[in-house]
Amino acid sequence: QYSMRTFMVGFNLRFLSLFGQLNAA
Repeated sequence: QYSMRTFMVGFNLRFLSLFGQLNAA
């Protein structure tokens, strides 16, 4: 079972990666 913490960590990493790409553009 996926723990909520693991899910949030993965979601945050993806969000930060996307945000970083937008900032770099």
